[in-house]
Amino acid sequence: MGFMDNLISIRMPDKILFWLDAHLLYYCLSYYMQKKYPADYYAIIDIPDRSKKFFEQQKFVNFKKTWFYHDNITKKDKIDMDYLESFEEKYSINLWKFAINERLFYKYNAFHKFSKNEILSILEQECKLFENILHEVNPNCVIMQDAGLHHGNLFSEICKKNGIRVIIINVSKFGGGCYLSEKIHTIDNLDTLDKIKPRGRNIEELQQLLNKSSLSASLMNYTNETRKSKIALAKAAFQMLFVSDNQNMKTHYSYYGRTKLRVLLNEIFSMLKTKIRGNFLDKSCIRKIEDEKFVYLPLHQEPERSLLLDAPFYTNQIETTRNIAKSIPIGYVLYVKEHPTQGKSRGWRPIAEYKEIMGIPNVKMIHPSVSSTELIKKSTLVISIGGTASLEAAFYEKPSIMFANLGYAILPSIFKINSFDNLSNTISQALKTKINPIEFRKIFSAHCCYFRTSIFIE
Repeated sequence: MGFMDNLISIRMPDKILFWLDAHLLYYCLSYYMQKKYPADYYAIIDIPDRSKKFFEQQKFVNFKKTWFYHDNITKKDKIDMDYLESFEEKYSINLWKFAINERLFYKYNAFHKFSKNEILSILEQECKLFENILHEVNPNCVIMQDAGLHHGNLFSEICKKNGIRVIIINVSKFGGGCYLSEKIHTIDNLDTLDKIKPRGRNIEELQQLLNKSSLSASLMNYTNETRKSKIALAKAAFQMLFVSDNQNMKTHYSYYGRTKLRVLLNEIFSMLKTKIRGNFLDKSCIRKIEDEKFVYLPLHQEPERSLLLDAPFYTNQIETTRNIAKSIPIGYVLYVKEHPTQGKSRGWRPIAEYKEIMGIPNVKMIHPSVSSTELIKKSTLVISIGGTASLEAAFYEKPSIMFANLGYAILPSIFKINSFDNLSNTISQALKTKINPIEFRKIFSAHCCYFRTSIFIE
């Protein structure tokens, strides 16, 4: 029985609310589900204006009602602070955590600097919108992607506070499949590995499967393919300059300030900066793994969901690096490696940031081309803010430390950090940890079994 058959073979709730965006996976899923299961279907649609006409006219899915997210977020000056304060208290949700970690509002937006009032206005309108939708629909289930921006993540949290199940499709870290769960990268109802029986694969076979299904490698291949084509870039530039009417800049806050000229100039300057910064890395970074004791810290691509949303209080990677460097034993060196896709998709970091990392006395900056697998194999300990390196470390019998609260922290060899205050003691404990290969064989078995047989749990 395939993934979709598993999805529809179990009794579904009577009211299903979808979050749809430009990625049509969830729209196609709603179409398939409605054919197989009669229920009331609703949708929140988060798309640019160019795609709006399709959703207004489509007849494939009979949504009882739809809401276009950006139609409900307009420019307004007056802020209802009493409402926002009561909202925070009602749901125990810290709204500034969502806002400051929103890549569009702060730090990463090259086109528009959002004022405090603009941010509060957007938060107020979307909170009211989400509350009204949930009050009107009262869905049994919400099906949506793992939100990359603040508003999707905020909506998910409001749903959970109201006791509404949120189901997302997770791409398995290994095994080549997907599974559904209520939290990103977490298997529902799996609190311990005690009852999991490992499959009969040996360590070498599991390592091969891990490398074969590496998400990092897939992302790098995709980035290289989409960015290297000069013809594709020329077509995109022509489309933007001469075909697009650029109406999103007036109606979607995510497009504020994105005039055609500014977008074109930003792309040109980005290409130049990428070249200059790449040359600096080529000249300054280490390419050879020395015969020494080291702790391995891979940097996250930035901005990235797993950093901004999964580890919201550890987004300053330079400061995190500095705190780790302070906490490792005297006989160790900290190897820090830039994420290989940071250049192609984000233009590398400012050279000043690399120099700051390199200036830490017991830190070595590793060139992004160096194999992460080899670094894990030769390291004594792996530390990751919220990436897959902590999970991959277990497959090479290395202990690891992680800052984000993700599902694979269930492994005994992965230590979860809740504060920098206990980082030094946790590192000392992790360095003394012996890995039991049975444990990561169990988590591999759990993932494979879950995405093949268990989808919705009543």
